[in-house]
Amino acid sequence: MKRKQKLLLSLVVVTIIFSIIAIQPFIASEEVVYEDVVHGGHSGVLERIEQRITDLETWENLWAEMESICFPVDPVPIINFSISVLFVVFQGERTTSGYRTTIMRIILTMSEYVVFVDEVHPGSEGIRLPVHTQPYHIVVVNSTQNLPVRFVYNITTSDYNS
Repeated sequence: MKRKQKLLLSLVVVTIIFSIIAIQPFIASEEVVYEDVVHGGHSGVLERIEQRITDLETWENLWAEMESICFPVDPVPIINFSISVLFVVFQGERTTSGYRTTIMRIILTMSEYVVFVDEVHPGSEGIRLPVHTQPYHIVVVNSTQNLPVRFVYNITTSDYNS
């Protein structure tokens, strides 16, 4: 009988430990303050991108690709990567108007950043102009934590074009 009780107690302890581990990221989370670096609808980036940038070389390469359709080319915004990190979301190239991408919220948990993105697509009733767009949003966060990033999308349709 004692062996069954020990086994049952061990099972309960293991279950409690796994439960704590599973909910811990949500218990110890905090809203992250961020600032817009740039937000727009036209760039030289044609593919979907979602990433964290932590170094100047990657940032300069992305900026060069973004600005490849511009003349004159805007200077690269200065980011101090010793105290900051960028979060970048590009929707990719679209062939009509009515698309938007906006980082709405960033949460820092014990194990990851969670970046919440609103992505708007044009509805069937709105006016869609036949233009190429590349919606994107880039924000900067004062942080040096090297944690994984999870992007969570809220995709909606809208007949309103802005």
